[in-house]
Amino acid sequence: MTEYLTELGIGGIFALILVREFLRYTEQNNAKKKSHCLTEERLREIERQINQLYEMHKVYDKDGAPIWYRKTAEFETLLKVEHGVNNLRQVAQALTQAVTVLNQKGK
Repeated sequence: MTEYLTELGIGGIFALILVREFLRYTEQNNAKKKSHCLTEERLREIERQINQLYEMHKVYDKDGAPIWYRKTAEFETLLKVEHGVNNLRQVAQALTQAVTVLNQKGK
């Protein structure tokens, strides 16, 4: 065998190495493809996960909106309303104090 290796030369040895690496690469790819096969057990697991998602997403609140669905615009609007109410409360308190002070000065 060593006699043939010396006769092959660098090009032949390089070709043998390429063939060996190519065979190793295709063997690894075949193993990966087999590991990704959908077995009956894997299909049942996927079905169970889909059913779980379905159960989670079919729950609705009292208004009929899905519980998992949060409307950002509505939430931001509520924050703005809360801010406005707080401002009105502060203005009402300031007006009440001003009227109280004016009533005391007028007496």
